[in-house]
Order: sequence, then C-alpha cells, then structure tokens
Amino acid sequence: MFKDNFFVCVQNLLQTINIRLDEKEYQRAHSRGAGAFSRRRKLTFKHLVVFLMSVMSKSIQKELNHYYKLIQSGDFDIQHVTKGAFTQARAKLEHTAFIELSNLVVDEFYDSAPWMSWNGRRILSIDGSAIALPESPSLKQVYPTHKFGAGERERSMARVSHLYDPLNKIIINASIGPYSESEISLGKKHFDFIESGDVVLLDRYYPSIWLFLVLQNIGADFVVRLKETRWKSAIQLLEGTVNEKTVELQVSKEHLGLLKEYKVEKTKIKCRIIRYTLKNGEKMVLCTSLTDREAHDRQSIFELYGKRWGIEESYKFLKCRLDLENFSGKTPHAILQDFYVKIMLSNLCTMGMLEQEIRLEQEQQKNQPKLKYQLNRSFTISVFKDLPLFMFLKQKLKQALDAFYQLIRKALSPIRPGRSFKRRTSPTKKGKMN
Repeated sequence: MFKDNFFVCVQNLLQTINIRLDEKEYQRAHSRGAGAFSRRRKLTFKHLVVFLMSVMSKSIQKELNHYYKLIQSGDFDIQHVTKGAFTQARAKLEHTAFIELSNLVVDEFYDSAPWMSWNGRRILSIDGSAIALPESPSLKQVYPTHKFGAGERERSMARVSHLYDPLNKIIINASIGPYSESEISLGKKHFDFIESGDVVLLDRYYPSIWLFLVLQNIGADFVVRLKETRWKSAIQLLEGTVNEKTVELQVSKEHLGLLKEYKVEKTKIKCRIIRYTLKNGEKMVLCTSLTDREAHDRQSIFELYGKRWGIEESYKFLKCRLDLENFSGKTPHAILQDFYVKIMLSNLCTMGMLEQEIRLEQEQQKNQPKLKYQLNRSFTISVFKDLPLFMFLKQKLKQALDAFYQLIRKALSPIRPGRSFKRRTSPTKKGKMN
C-alpha cells in the first residue's frame, strides 16, 4: 500500500513540474526580457530547461547532438542546434527557474513523503564549501581570483552554502557568492527557511551568541561545536573535571545590531556545554540549547551532532557525482544556472530514490540478510541523465519512472558498518569545463 501511494506521490510531483514548464506565466517569470523565447526556435524555453537538467559529461556540442538524437529518435548524432545557439538561448533564461523547481520538490517532499526525523523533529545543518570556476574575464569581475599555496596559480573561486537535511539528503536552500564572502554571511541567507521545532547542527566556524539567540527566537534548537581555544566556557570545561555544565551567555555590544536586524529582544541565553573525547584522543566541546539532561543525555547529544557529517557527504556528491565544478559556460549567468540546476537535480534524485530505499529497507528487515545493501547514488544519477527528456518532452513519465526504478535496483552497494577513512585535505585537480 505504501509503495503504491508513494509512487503516485513521485509521479504527481513530476507531472506538476511538467505542467509548470509549459505554463506561460512560469516562462515569463524566468525569462530575461519581454520578447525572450517568443520566436519559434528548436531550442525553446522548455527544451532549454530540460537540456540543462542533463548531467553533462561531454562537450556542449556532443551533448546537444545526443539530446536532439533522443528527441527525434534518430540513429545518429546530427547537429540540429549549435553551441552558439545554445549560448544565445541560455542568456535569456533566469537561473531562478531552477530555484522554483527545487522549491517545488522540497515542498512536496515534506508534504507527502515519509521523511525521517529525530524525536519527531527535523534535523538541519548549515555548512559552506569552495568551488573552482573556469577562466574568464567576465567571471573575474564577479568572482575575483585567489591563490592557494606556494606554486599555485590564481584562479576564480566561489563560495557556496547549503541548508541541508542530513537524515533525508534534501538541500532545503542554497546560496553562492564570491570566495571572499564568509560562510556566516552566506549562511544568514538560510534563516528564512528554518522553522520552529527544527534542530540546527553547526561546525565550529559558525557559533556566536547572536546566532544562538536568532535560532532561539525562531523556535529552533541547536547543537554546535565550539572552538576550544576561543570560548572561555570551553577552555574552563576542558581544564576542569566535569564533563558538562550549564552556562548563561551574554551577547557582545558589537552584535546588538544583528539582533535588531532579526527582531530579537533577548540578549542572554542559557546553554549547556558538553565535553567529549573522540576515538583519536582529541577533545571537543559542544554547545546546545537542549538543556534537559534527562531527555537528552550527553551521549545522545554527541550522536545527534554526528548527523552533521551528512552535509559533507552532500558536497562530495555534488562535486564528484553531479560534477558541480564542470560548468557549461563561462559567464556569471551560466554559473548560477549550472549551480542551481545541480541543487534541483540532487533533490529530485533523492525524492525519486526514497520510495525504493524504504522498500529495500522493509525487505531486508523481513529477510534479515547477513549483509545489508543500499541504493548506489552515483549509479542513480548516471541513470537519471536522460530521464527528464523522456518525462517532460516525450510525455512517457510513468514508463521512464518504472524503468528508472528497475535499473537502480540492479546496482545495489553493500553497507559495511564501522568503516572509516581519513579525511583528505590535499588539493584536488582542477575540474574540466565544457
């Protein structure tokens, strides 16, 4: 019963997206200029949006040839649309088209999907990352160059930030800016998407008393890691003999303006700070607004904070599997389009996988196999590549979804508990660019 209901839920979402892509109001809202896409062209508004949803791994021209081969059911990759025509068409498309579609997926997910929670509450995390951009004079004006390490040449860089649900692998909100913009500045853009009852997990670069007060004012709780050498309360806890204590924190005068910006009247907050020793012997200090020790003991707080690692895996998926740094253009406009289409695809892929993930979990609970398996997200996104074309242009939505589910169930990965790998910090190779 659940399977059928959720399959219908996913199908209805995809149908809603399909209808939205055809609506003139949607097309006008996300076109640049009154006359954009008004003339009859091969690369229409809808064709362009669906083409950008494809995960590009080859050159733009090869991708265009492959795309129109599938549309026309031809046997050969004939050049129907040139790279120049694609460049001109995308200049007329606002990146907000993909933000709206991603928001559609997120809203439908929380309205209809059996999403996972912690004690009935949504777990969220905020974190940022840096991405390398292609070489382009126009990009350097918006995303200035930076140099990292001896012998490294300067390159255009951007900083991105997510508000992420690590239990459900959903990116609720995303932002991008110059590398010089701080993670906290980008993170502030997510505040409107945090709701009362949420629990927010933050790494040690974010904590500040004004931020704690803003989250409390929203009605959200938090668990954050403190910089052990910066916070007086953390230093005292590490030097003492107790593992946790309750403290009252007072915001500094320099941050009163921020509280006023977010209409926060309180200037003090009661928090619980907890010391924990990691497996490698390193000590860390967590600060939380969950002050009830009976309801949330020290170990449960530590385990809750461990859920934050999901956002690191999200960036890995975006960069390594969705090729986030493999941009299809060299203008600031193209960067925004590629960034937000990858966010939308990540959410759409997660929504599409969920029904099969839950079904697989139910089967394994019933059969109790020696080794448990999970869906392979890397394989899933590779299968997903041509799916938007068949769903939104060829109107074969149900057939495409059925085929998608059959394929991803044939490529399961074993779950090997207890495995861990040292985090790589060395610089990676610069990504290719179409």
